[in-house]
Amino acid sequence: MPNLEVNKFMNIGRAIRKLAGLILGHFGYDVVKRRVEECKLPSGPMDDFQRLLGNVAAPMILDVGGNIGQSVDEFTTNFPTATIHTFEPAPEAFSQLATKCDALERVSAWKLAVGSQTCNMPLGISNQSVMSSFLEHGPYSWAEKATQLEVEVTTLDEFADQQGIEFIHVLKSDTQGFDLEVLKGADRLMTAGRIAIIMFEHTFLEMYRGGPEFDELFRFLKLRRYQLVNIHNLHYQKGLLSWMDWIFIHEDFYRDCVTEDAKANSHLVPDLPETNFMFKTSGRP
Repeated sequence: MPNLEVNKFMNIGRAIRKLAGLILGHFGYDVVKRRVEECKLPSGPMDDFQRLLGNVAAPMILDVGGNIGQSVDEFTTNFPTATIHTFEPAPEAFSQLATKCDALERVSAWKLAVGSQTCNMPLGISNQSVMSSFLEHGPYSWAEKATQLEVEVTTLDEFADQQGIEFIHVLKSDTQGFDLEVLKGADRLMTAGRIAIIMFEHTFLEMYRGGPEFDELFRFLKLRRYQLVNIHNLHYQKGLLSWMDWIFIHEDFYRDCVTEDAKANSHLVPDLPETNFMFKTSGRP
């Protein structure tokens, strides 16, 4: 690898560690080094899902914010025996999503938004479908709201009851600033430990107005006994970290269902071949 590329990865690694230290330090944790014997750098969220769900033959996956089926493609490729429910309220995007899902076994598309309560809400349909949101666009958005449409909103607690879903192995939420509302609507499921792994996208810059701060999401998850697994897909705007994907796992599922080999699997930043990082309480309030 050329030196420029090595330096690029080293700088990214340092930036990630610094960000993690700042965020976790706020909650009373320190990031410390420990020795490891081997390392593996995951290429994306699917690596983590496969590692953590190694013993699950047919996972239940909920894909909130399905858009035109990008995540469905990834999930069906990596988990061909999974049952998948994907949600998309925007009509044009849903039409493409439904066409894709009609050709797939065990994949159902729902023309629904997901939030903290069952109701109808005005959805801002963007001129770029991946940017449609219940929130107004902010100064860091590169899209514009083309129109507004009333859509039906459900909660994951209610949906699981209606569909007889007892356990969810993966919940993926990508709702353009609305992810905390999605989680609030799954409060009963989360509190009961009936969702194993949660991945959501969080935006740090103001791409949307009125979205939650990260500490709100973090506290909501921690109070329901979810631990941080990994971060993926870092994106920057104007030299600032703009958004990334976060993966959390419920403590009970991690303790009882994740294999010891999966727990021992180490994720390292390339410039530290003999060290890894772990979190410990710092003693700070």
